[in-house]
Amino acid sequence: MLKMMRRRQFPIPRDGGGVLSCIYVPDAAAATVAALENGRAGRAYNVSDDEPVPFGTFISAVAATFGAPPPPRVPGWVFRPAPYASAAINSTIRLSNRRAKDELGWTLTAPNYRDGLRLTREQYNGLPD
Repeated sequence: MLKMMRRRQFPIPRDGGGVLSCIYVPDAAAATVAALENGRAGRAYNVSDDEPVPFGTFISAVAATFGAPPPPRVPGWVFRPAPYASAAINSTIRLSNRRAKDELGWTLTAPNYRDGLRLTREQYNGLPD
């Protein structure tokens, strides 16, 4: 993905696309452990950060965090020939993590996508692209 972004081959819709809920991978792992240890049988726990974000905003933040140029913005119809990509880019999936926090005692180290990207960049600093 970063290679495509650096070549400006990862466009985003002009309108920003849909809204998604993100999660920093170590927070997802901690939620899984908390659910195994403290979860109630038959309960579902949404695992996400606290701040849903438009797709375009998230991809722009990824580019900025990892030193790629800003993604090109294109009309939404450009994605129609790729139905899976179009659905992923334009769907709105807002999750609430309240139940996981309240019932599992789970806390986030990255409460939003910006913190998650910063921590990911720090983790991979110095690794080859």
